[in-house]
Amino acid sequence: MSQLFLCEKSSQAKILAQHLGANSYVSNAWHGQNVTVVAAQGHLLELAKLDEYVGKGTWKIEDLPVLPQEWVLQVKADERSQELFKTIGHYLKMADHVVIATDPDDEGELIGRDLINAHNYQGKTSRLWVSALNTDGLSKALSSLLPLSATDGYWRAAAIRRKLDWLFGMNLSRAFSVKLGKTTHVGRIKTRLLAELVKRDREIAEFKPVAFHEVVATMSGAELRYDSGMAAHALLDEDVLSMLSGLYGATGVVTSVLEDAIEVAPPLPYTLSALLVDGAALGVGLFNGYTAAQALYVAGAISYPRSGSTATPSVGSAAFAAHSAIVTTGELPASATEEMTCIYNLVQSNLRMQELGAVTINRRTIMVDVRGHAFRLQEQWVKPGKEGFAGALQSDHPLYRKYQALNIRPGKAYRKGEKLVVSDVTVKKLATAAPAPYNEASILKMVAENSIGTEATRVSSINSLVKDGVAVASEQTDAHGAVLRAPIILRSTDWAQGLASKLPASVMGGEMTLQVKAAQDAARHGDESLDRHLLDATKWMLWVMPESSYRDGN
Repeated sequence: MSQLFLCEKSSQAKILAQHLGANSYVSNAWHGQNVTVVAAQGHLLELAKLDEYVGKGTWKIEDLPVLPQEWVLQVKADERSQELFKTIGHYLKMADHVVIATDPDDEGELIGRDLINAHNYQGKTSRLWVSALNTDGLSKALSSLLPLSATDGYWRAAAIRRKLDWLFGMNLSRAFSVKLGKTTHVGRIKTRLLAELVKRDREIAEFKPVAFHEVVATMSGAELRYDSGMAAHALLDEDVLSMLSGLYGATGVVTSVLEDAIEVAPPLPYTLSALLVDGAALGVGLFNGYTAAQALYVAGAISYPRSGSTATPSVGSAAFAAHSAIVTTGELPASATEEMTCIYNLVQSNLRMQELGAVTINRRTIMVDVRGHAFRLQEQWVKPGKEGFAGALQSDHPLYRKYQALNIRPGKAYRKGEKLVVSDVTVKKLATAAPAPYNEASILKMVAENSIGTEATRVSSINSLVKDGVAVASEQTDAHGAVLRAPIILRSTDWAQGLASKLPASVMGGEMTLQVKAAQDAARHGDESLDRHLLDATKWMLWVMPESSYRDGN
């Protein structure tokens, strides 16, 4: 054997092996003439637990924080990982040329580098960087293998992220577990999610509705709303309500007709988070949507899914070798599940919307005076012949209802000075509504908009909320108790509410994320002094740890 391709997943390895003509599967690898393809099945190595550095025994806050002088990287303890690590080592010893063919991102780079470094491989190495596992994508990437120096930034960024997350998670989780007398999970992403979830539930619990009146007058079949000139949610005096109710049969005069048009661009090309949010709106849970997207990628149907880019690649160009928005790269597999079909159709529809471009929306505002009282009618409709992307929306798309309503063109044109007779007046006393609780789609949208976590970690972090006991999940139901095809509702537990009140604000906020981002940015730009970021993180933890003598000035 002369060439070894090191993949991240078995399904990925199988597709690459077929492309390379390595069709014989023996001893956990695909073999062909002078080529072998093997899969690591994700991270086989991990940083050692805290006990490796402080020893086993009673947990003590005074032992913390721990900043390892020599980081220990260990093979995961399970039998499968141990055996696979040995298998890959065997093939590395036989290889003249190793090609890292893991996923094209930070974590994929870390998986490959960990393995060749752990086995002290000294031979020739290259990087296969491909975002589309179809014939064209693989052929182009294989014809232009990269030196590892080209992806050093990804590796260094992932390595410093792993160390910082270890520092935060291991030290702070142990410190607050000791302080609170209960296992407590603290980390860069999960603690920020906890903070946002608790904040929203507190806003709901403390919400006080504000009463207001809505007055609607019907004129020439159209419903016009009373414009008090005050806040949108105004509570009207009884005298005003009495006068408004008495407008039945009165004649109003159109005082102004304002018309304009706006162009609405199609939704941005899909990132993974945006795709999963739309999938959740159609009843595909985050985890199932994530799994479906990965399966479609492995089948060569869509491009690499763990992407945060909204840039659309030029089909047939080398742009597929870099990260891009999620696009279709092949046909929907015949064996596709319902979830895979839904995700594929969303990607396909999104691409079609990009091709059709913006939709033009006509807008019209009519003001009518009735005995000195102002009423407003606002109309919007899609301009005929300028439907743009709205013309591609299918009935199961999340945006369909919105634009379907805009397809109804107003039946009447209004002129300034025109007289209208009030045929009905309706007065309603309403109240403002509390914020909606988070569901798995809305919390994913929130973390994406605030750059919390990455496309590779957000779904697992959201799922861990329930596992860690800080959230409970419930299905949405209709008035009759029937389960809806809608995102799962997430509410904070009593333990989460108590924990949020005990953790320092800087731990609950975005400080850990800021530190990781700064370190990763430095790593991507070739900064050689990354240890200073570990020292800065350790100093910060000294300030935020419970019973910190450092914070007290000792």
